[in-house]
Amino acid sequence: MLAATLIRLTERINTAVTKVSGTLRQNVYETTGNLGLLAKSLVSEDARYARALQKFERRERANPAEFFGYDATTGELRFFTSDRIRSGPIRDPDDNIVGVNFPSKPRDGTGPAIFTPEGYAAVHRDYYRGLYSRGNIKVIKNTRFLAPWAKKKPEDPDPELVFSRAHANGDEYAIEVNIAEPGASEPHWVKVGVNGSEFGWILASNEHFKQAARNKPTAQLIQFSCAPASGSAARQSAQSLQSAGIGFHVWSTKETHFSHHIEDAEKTGFIIINDHGTEMKVDDFGNPKESPWEVFEAPRNTPERPA
Repeated sequence: MLAATLIRLTERINTAVTKVSGTLRQNVYETTGNLGLLAKSLVSEDARYARALQKFERRERANPAEFFGYDATTGELRFFTSDRIRSGPIRDPDDNIVGVNFPSKPRDGTGPAIFTPEGYAAVHRDYYRGLYSRGNIKVIKNTRFLAPWAKKKPEDPDPELVFSRAHANGDEYAIEVNIAEPGASEPHWVKVGVNGSEFGWILASNEHFKQAARNKPTAQLIQFSCAPASGSAARQSAQSLQSAGIGFHVWSTKETHFSHHIEDAEKTGFIIINDHGTEMKVDDFGNPKESPWEVFEAPRNTPERPA
């Protein structure tokens, strides 16, 4: 793709002095949009959403996107396609795919993440609190707060949610990439940091995420990631998703996120999620000073741009 080629040339210059900012690739996407290589629809619902997702998938099959990030160990700039990224599905209690998990630590396992019925009900409704206490984290699981995406009235339907899970901070998300030569008998996984813009496009290209997103034009994406909203990472990921035609509101936390597991992923290869929570700053009485969650809203009822 032209965008990746421009980035590759620019990056070879920039890596000698500093890491590239997330703005670079976003600008390249914007300036090359008229070439028909990128998604051009910001969708709101129904048929426009389906058409936009189909267009993106056709482009991916014809010319797979190339992504870039930095090796967490060596700092080396790496380029890769979606088939080189380690991921697994996130499944609900009925075995439906509802998101994607990007493992990058041994405790994450290498297989799916599976919600218990209790955990799946909880994530639609509320979350528990992790309390800052003299610089340390104290987890208080019996103190719960209404999730800002939860339904407001008992008669309202449960919110339609899709999930992504990846370690993160305010600048980047962590994924694992296979750098083994094509045809190698074993993969060689390395941890790579990608900026928020790249992460959004990676989500849009991921087979598990696309399956979770299908037929859900106005779902909300909950990022099980630590603090991407404390910087530009979460905002950029939402912008890329929406540029790919996936018009989800994106919820991310500004603090450390907890997904509570009841299995040893290093032994089983998968994780069982039965709750989730986030740190928050509180006052002297234990009340939250502000919500740790931030939403990056997708445009609604936006006219479809011409293809």
